[in-house]
Amino acid sequence: MTNIIQPKVVDANDIDGDGDVDIIFGGGGLTTQGQGARAMYNDGVGNFAFGFYLVTHTNAHAYIIDDVEISDINKDGKNDIIGWGILGELFVFDGAKKYAKVEIFDPPVLGGDFLIFDVDGNNLPDIVVQDRGAGQLIVLYQTSSLQFNKTEILESNWNNKGLSQMAYGDLDGDDDLDLVFPENGNIDGDLSWFENINGKLFRHLIYTELKGARIPKFADVDQDGDQDILLTVSSSSGNEEDEALLFENIGNHHFINWRLSDSLDYAADIEPVDIDGDGDLDVCIRRGTLMTWSWLKITGPRAWTKQLLMTSSLGIGHWRSRF
Repeated sequence: MTNIIQPKVVDANDIDGDGDVDIIFGGGGLTTQGQGARAMYNDGVGNFAFGFYLVTHTNAHAYIIDDVEISDINKDGKNDIIGWGILGELFVFDGAKKYAKVEIFDPPVLGGDFLIFDVDGNNLPDIVVQDRGAGQLIVLYQTSSLQFNKTEILESNWNNKGLSQMAYGDLDGDDDLDLVFPENGNIDGDLSWFENINGKLFRHLIYTELKGARIPKFADVDQDGDQDILLTVSSSSGNEEDEALLFENIGNHHFINWRLSDSLDYAADIEPVDIDGDGDLDVCIRRGTLMTWSWLKITGPRAWTKQLLMTSSLGIGHWRSRF
């Protein structure tokens, strides 16, 4: 594909209702007209054709630039597209209305990561969003279709010194969805669990003073039936904490911290997957500075060995995975 300027974020799902997987990408920002973020339609056999643009401000040729997700956010049976515009607004492109644009949040500065899941149990997904400019973590509650007129601030003093992602899942086994939030800062460096109790999120501190907590993922690594937390830690090249960590869930709101590797040189994204098919969950990690992929293979109870999978001369952007 050509005429793509600075692709940064990507997601894949069926956006035209024909049963195959299409692609959207963002990251163009302010570009020449026709070269920004847009959809790519799959013809069913893996051939893609460009579709509509994800335009946020037509006159400025501004497009979705930071974080994008395909989700049926208002549960009307049509997949929608959610993403940040370059001027700082969070938009929904409504799949039931030919992807007409709806602005749902406008912080003063470009936001950060967001997650879409039903916090309050009203069967409409809500959005948990980072506001990097204000140093806040905010819940946007969807009270009716595409109406987010109820908000709650979970964190109002976020020491944001770098990008971080969040994760959600059922950590305590009570059948509702909890939130994990790593604070990528050089002072606090907290890893927090916001427990969902009757549709409200309450904070527990799992760990602190992590220098560059970045990307968490949920997985039952120890195969005991509950969700554990995997986390990469690294805020800059040469940081002394270039690590992959496992927070083993032992129940009753308690976690044990295990260091899987401390030599990952700007550890970035992390994915739990059984690479070798032996029934155990291994870990695949992208290392940003050297543009490499590493495989942390589980070789015994809490024993891991590191193997190099791939080296790339090109940078690798952010993706959303659905393991």
